[in-house]
Amino acid sequence: MVNPYLLIGQIGMILVGVAAIILWKSKKKVGWKYFGFGALVWAIAISLKLLMDLIITPSISVWLNSYGAAVLISGIGLYVGLRTGLFESGLSYLAVSKTKFRKMNLNQAMAFGIGFGSVEAILLGLSGAVNLAVFIMSPGLASSLPAATQASLDLPTLSLFAPIIERVFTLLIHVFSSLLVIYAVLSGKIRYLVYSILFKSLVDGMIPALTSVVNATTLAGIYEIEIPIAVLGVISFYGIKWVSGKFKN
Repeated sequence: MVNPYLLIGQIGMILVGVAAIILWKSKKKVGWKYFGFGALVWAIAISLKLLMDLIITPSISVWLNSYGAAVLISGIGLYVGLRTGLFESGLSYLAVSKTKFRKMNLNQAMAFGIGFGSVEAILLGLSGAVNLAVFIMSPGLASSLPAATQASLDLPTLSLFAPIIERVFTLLIHVFSSLLVIYAVLSGKIRYLVYSILFKSLVDGMIPALTSVVNATTLAGIYEIEIPIAVLGVISFYGIKWVSGKFKN
């Protein structure tokens, strides 16, 4: 079975990304190039991470697994977290510091962060929507999938809000992390880059542990996984206010 209402959640993810760009563009009259630059840096960072998943990650997983499940989960969490922090925040620092974007003001820096996070929301939502649409139109195809994947296609309808909520909080995380990076460039204080790398590392690094202890095929489990992300999103909301004050000063 495929739950067609789950498609709403995927479309919602797309709308979160599109709405964030439109709202900031219309409110602050920021040039499109700042959103586009953020999206470009995200695309490069993700491409490098995917390349590592093809070349390096399988070998690391096998090696860690030889020491047992606990080492695998903690080791992969550390590896995935640091990889995300170094690639996403580190690459953002290099891209901003080595280009004409190194003198962005607060509104432009926000646009960079929104572009970075929104393109992720849009592409993830689009990918999920296309996949679901295929299985909705041809439900027989789902029978050949692994059991866990089949279960993800028939989640309770109330779970459709989870991906939308996740994208809202994740967008805040991306914006906060990006502001830290850009402020590090503007101020010359490298510790703000370190803060960004560590924060991003925490976000992705906790995922393997969460998915190993929470049953994401149940409605309760789906929303339990979102709790830590929501907490980090709230921290990011107030973090944005904090860094914004530094920009203004």
